[in-house]
Amino acid sequence: MVDPFKYNKWENRLKTIKIFLKDGTIDKGIFIEADPECDNGEGDGFILDVDGDTTVGRLILGKDVERVEFED
Repeated sequence: MVDPFKYNKWENRLKTIKIFLKDGTIDKGIFIEADPECDNGEGDGFILDVDGDTTVGRLILGKDVERVEFED
């Protein structure tokens, strides 16, 4: 599990992020923000863009993440 709030810093917002999941897949997108469990009811997670649109987001739960990398 990776704590999304460790990365919820202003300098990380809208940067490209690679999320390495425990199932071996890699998800890549634009990091919008971290999302708390109390907001989504599923668990703390990362909110990433949907097809380049940062006005909507998709949730990736921190409990499913092995590690993350930000691209410069």
